[in-house]
Amino acid sequence: MTPVPTQSSDAVPELSCRPLKCMFLSFRKLKGEAALVKALADAGVTLPLSYLENESNWISFSLSQRILDALSEQSGVTDFPRRAGLTLATPEVLGFAYSALKAFGNVKLCYAQTLQRSTSFNKIGTFHIVELDANHLVLEYRSTLPEPNNRFSQFRIAQFQSFPSIWGLPLARATEERSPARGDDFWRYRFEWQNRPVFRDTLIGMVTGAASGFFLQNAEFLDLPMMIAAGSGALIGGALGALLDSRRELRARDSLLARQNADLVASVPSLTQRFEEISELNRTLEEKVDVRTSELASARDKLQAALAKAVALDRAKTVFFTNISHELRTPLTLILAPLETAMAEWQEAPKDIKGQLQLMHRNGVRLLDNINQLLDLSRLDAGRARLKIDEFDPGELLRSLVEASGGLARQRGIDLRFENTGGEVRRFQADRDKLEKIALNLIGNALKFSRKSEERPHPWVVVRCGIEGGRFVFHVSDSGIGIPQDQLGTIFERFSQVSGGDGREFGGSGIGLALAKELVEFHMGTISVSSIEGVGSTFTVRLPLSGEAIPDDRLDRRRARKDVIVDRRNEEERIKFQTVFRDPHEVDVAKPLPLPDRRSPPPPARTPPPPNSLETPAEVARLNGAVTPPLALSVAARADALGPDTTEILDAESQPISDPPPVMPGEDRPTLLLADDNLDMLGFLSRLLQREYRVLTAPDGEAALRVVRREHPALVVSDIMMPRMDGYQLLQQLRGNEDTAHIPVILLTAKNELGQKIHGLDEGADDYLSKPFNFLEFKARVRQLLRNRELERQLAEKNDYLAKLNFDLVLSKKEVFLQTIEAITFALEAKDTYTHGHSYRVSVLAASLARELKLSEVEIERVRLSALLHDVGKIGIREGILNKPGRLTGEEYAEIQAHPEIGGRILDGISDLKEVTRCVRYHHESWDGTGYPGKLTGKEIPLESRVIAVADTYDAMTSDRAYRKGLGHARAIHEIREYAGRQFDPEMARAFLRLYEERAPVFPSFPSAFSAWAVPGPR
Repeated sequence: MTPVPTQSSDAVPELSCRPLKCMFLSFRKLKGEAALVKALADAGVTLPLSYLENESNWISFSLSQRILDALSEQSGVTDFPRRAGLTLATPEVLGFAYSALKAFGNVKLCYAQTLQRSTSFNKIGTFHIVELDANHLVLEYRSTLPEPNNRFSQFRIAQFQSFPSIWGLPLARATEERSPARGDDFWRYRFEWQNRPVFRDTLIGMVTGAASGFFLQNAEFLDLPMMIAAGSGALIGGALGALLDSRRELRARDSLLARQNADLVASVPSLTQRFEEISELNRTLEEKVDVRTSELASARDKLQAALAKAVALDRAKTVFFTNISHELRTPLTLILAPLETAMAEWQEAPKDIKGQLQLMHRNGVRLLDNINQLLDLSRLDAGRARLKIDEFDPGELLRSLVEASGGLARQRGIDLRFENTGGEVRRFQADRDKLEKIALNLIGNALKFSRKSEERPHPWVVVRCGIEGGRFVFHVSDSGIGIPQDQLGTIFERFSQVSGGDGREFGGSGIGLALAKELVEFHMGTISVSSIEGVGSTFTVRLPLSGEAIPDDRLDRRRARKDVIVDRRNEEERIKFQTVFRDPHEVDVAKPLPLPDRRSPPPPARTPPPPNSLETPAEVARLNGAVTPPLALSVAARADALGPDTTEILDAESQPISDPPPVMPGEDRPTLLLADDNLDMLGFLSRLLQREYRVLTAPDGEAALRVVRREHPALVVSDIMMPRMDGYQLLQQLRGNEDTAHIPVILLTAKNELGQKIHGLDEGADDYLSKPFNFLEFKARVRQLLRNRELERQLAEKNDYLAKLNFDLVLSKKEVFLQTIEAITFALEAKDTYTHGHSYRVSVLAASLARELKLSEVEIERVRLSALLHDVGKIGIREGILNKPGRLTGEEYAEIQAHPEIGGRILDGISDLKEVTRCVRYHHESWDGTGYPGKLTGKEIPLESRVIAVADTYDAMTSDRAYRKGLGHARAIHEIREYAGRQFDPEMARAFLRLYEERAPVFPSFPSAFSAWAVPGPR
């Protein structure tokens, strides 16, 4: 048995090897076996000949085409594809199937069965029979792969032409009507053939018998009429011919069966050998599978062990970075914040002292930036980074970054420019913070490597942006030292640095460009560099315009922030209001009216930094560190940032929970609580805030909770990582208690992760600051939270007052609305005296049915109003028709059918009754579509209309009318059951029967107001 090749692209399952048998047979007759082997070798066939001659094997279409081309070119004849195709209908190719077809089949059946089984030898093409009868076939063939020439088409035509020759008939006449060579995308062939003669001896016998009878009658050997003599002769001759035909057919079939049986017997040894080969192969495969399974199980165990180890290492790495972040950020806060305080307060410091302070601050910010970069990389490695997609103008962002970098560029003598080459991008969606990190990193590197020198007296850096190829693209070009060509491939690798000297000529950690590259690719973008050493470099970033290009697992799915709880301390003094009636059609009265503008004055404008100074921390942080810190460090508003000198506070170490400082007479300062396990941090923040507030401190969450319950501070500032009770737990305790839920909470943490911020805000925190933070920003946020809380309190009082006024207006409007509906109903009933109380009864029945269906209160209210107004359109119907005692004419009935549409037009102008109008318009629609006016069916009919239809029909049947007496309860129930599924919604009918099948409803006296309605029940 020939093994199946597993690595050859020629063995893909596209075409069966069956057609190759025809090609090889024809070529062997022309050239011989040696020529066949040589032709296959010349065609580049790597599969063995034994594999190609096995009909159960498969090969690619390209290999079949190569074989046919090679055999055609080396056969020495021009029509080799046709000759090869005609060999199909031969015993050499078909085997014992040839004898079976000849004995039991016919041409039409052979075509039909072959085309039906076409998928068993062709996986790339499909045959479609357009026409097929006893003597012709129209066939279409479509292929998923193009054919380079018409040889396969000729081969295909000849194969189908050969079928009639199985029964000794001439070849089928073939015509190619359509083909790709003529511009079509498929082939169409027409085949016509002759049918084999049937009952030849029978026909001959009949003719001979008829002639013999005619001759005998003329010779007067028979005394019979001519027709009888001829007919008898034809009958006898036909019977003898039929006997001969049957005998010949039986002999032919016996001969075919004998040959078929001989073929079967001869094939038994080969089949037995094939079975043994398959069995042996199966045993070999089973052994290999067992060995491979054992190897895979061992490999799986090793992989699982390695995975568990990797997960443990990753977890340890995450814990390490979390802890080291906290341990580094807290000391940095206590370094940078006092430095900023000193720089802001000590304006008259000596120049050398001020320079040292600035140097310390710059390097502290640089250290913070390196920590941020390492943490960003660790988050990317751990798969915990997320993109917060916003829509903004990237050109404006880049312009602002270039302007912010101008001070450093001017001091270094570098011409820094921004150019927008593609106009403003209005629909750009990306993570603004991460795009800023990418851009600042590239701008900072360009400024760092573009120093002024004798070779480059006028260095420059240009930032360009625009739209190219449907993507946002920005370039950062410089006239710096350039990058050697042998280092371009490693420039974006971590810890890789470009330098021609000792490796520290320009400084840096070697992670800035690596971080930029990973952030760009995290955005589904690309970053590239082109550079010429000694001339300059250009970095190019390409980003998708839409956030839809970014996979969902990379996006930040921030949940909506919870509402801040309003201060409840003065709730007992406010007006308690609760809406006792809410109509779905009323204007929303819960929205407060606009209040007078009581906004606080705007904060003072920021003081711009000197144009040629390095004293601006934000500028130094952006350019020296390549990435901005989590909170921008600024020295804006220095003049009003600090008040008078601070008062000494109690020693935090000796008294963890400090007593409040003495309050001067008439002094009313807000009370603040600070909770942090770092006593230095408590001391610093206390000194910072004590000028304006009464400050309390606590070393952990439990102590802070006790202080809150005792002192009720106006605001709590808490660290997250604390012993005994952390900041999250403290927040949960505060929000879970009604007495403390209103207190604003600011969380401080060294964890600079977006997920931590989202978690804190979801738990109810009012603000969230990452260490190290700017002390001016911290004080501004404290002031703003307290100001907002006071405004919320004032707004709540105003809203309570306005809500009471609005409630009075609602009740007044509701009363007028109900009186209007009653007036419309009275007007209708005054016109039709026979329907007195009908609308009220229908509204009561419909409301009761709606409750049985467990509809919402809004839907029940809508059903009531719709039922009251369902017949309002009868105002437009003539009284003579409404009160006519006899049968209505066709024209009169058509006028009656117009009342739902008239009612809809009457109510169309009332904006509060849009849904009611729709119910009124369609309350005469039927479940099966035979109703009016819209011929709606099933659930196309509004829900309220289906409810009203049952109640309206019941009351109409049980009430006296001008043209008949009421039918009675039992008859009405029978009609509702009978017409369920035709006129009525089956669900509505079943609910109505549950309510009133056994007992009729009882109604209150009418007319009555809404408040006096009684929902009836069975009695």
